[in-house]
Amino acid sequence: MINKKSKKAFFRTLSAISANLSAGWFGVVFIAPSSVSITSIKEVVFLICDLFFGILFMFISYKFEKSIL
Repeated sequence: MINKKSKKAFFRTLSAISANLSAGWFGVVFIAPSSVSITSIKEVVFLICDLFFGILFMFISYKFEKSIL
């Protein structure tokens, strides 16, 4: 059986990983268009997917942090 401290540490770790992944996805969304020219609709779709994943991982991080409280 996992004790309360281990469970809290596990969820905090997953929350931190999710937050870092979210920051990476948002970084791609905001940095890539300024350094690379967007020439096709395919690239726009990729940026929209990156934005979706950023929001998804931010929500996952929120849920893990909320479960700790």
